[in-house]
This record gives sequence, C-alpha cells and structure tokens, in this order.
Amino acid sequence: MREFVAKSPGFRAFTRAIIHDPLIFRSHDDIIDFGIGHVLHQFPDTADDLDNFLDYWLNANATDQQLEDLWAASNADFFLIGEAVRPFLARVLEMLREQRGKPSP
Repeated sequence: MREFVAKSPGFRAFTRAIIHDPLIFRSHDDIIDFGIGHVLHQFPDTADDLDNFLDYWLNANATDQQLEDLWAASNADFFLIGEAVRPFLARVLEMLREQRGKPSP
C-alpha cells in the first residue's frame, strides 16, 4: 500500500497533519478539519489529488482491510482500524468537497 500512498501528494499532505490530541481536537470532524486546512493552505495544488485519491479508494470496492492497510501506510499519527477507516475517509472527502464548494454527489 505504501506505493499508492507515495503516488498521492494530497493524501500524504493530509495524513502528515493528522494527529490525535484530545486536548486540541474534540471530535473526528475537528481532526479532519485540521488536516484539510493543512492541505488547502499549505499545499493547495494537492487538493484535487486528495479528492481523486479518496474518491477512487472509496468507490473501488476496496475491502475494510485494504483501507486499513492504506491508512497504516500513511504518515498519520492517528490510529484507525477495520470498519472505522471507511466512514472516516468518507467524511474527509465530504468535508473536503464542502470546504472547496464542491458538494459530494
């Protein structure tokens, strides 16, 4: 899975910013918002890549295990496993599109 992560500058930029600190972030949405903000403000040219990457993996009939492996290959300092990965990534895509003014279909 590392090869897929390595080919996506948007996913790498997003996951680099993902940390789990309950003193800073009160919810998954707060964590996601921070990661998206990092992408949009520090690496805006990678936002389309992040959108396309997430859209591909969420619509590619990927198994929960494949998504877990994908997440584990990232730089995120936030632990996700099994069935928790898909809804998290779907929420990332939804929030990314909302912030960019491109609502999800």
